Amino acid sequence: MNRLRRIEGQIRRVARMVEEEAHYIDILQQILAIQRAIDTLKGEFRQTHLEACVIKALRERNDQKRGEAVRELLNLLG
Repeated sequence: MNRLRRIEGQIRRVARMVEEEAHYIDILQQILAIQRAIDTLKGEFRQTHLEACVIKALRERNDQKRGEAVRELLNLLG
């Protein structure tokens, strides 16, 4: 949640910068920082899902669940 709140604060800051007509390069730098923060968040969620769900499903004896887990894993990696 802390990372999400930080991203939310960054987005609000960019909105203020646009309203105050800040230099475009400064706004773009902040947008790039937001994108990096979102990419990091995405990676964390992907890792958590992989550890919590996919690996567990791969250990199942149920072939259908294993197949679903493999498809999810491929989607995560793709």
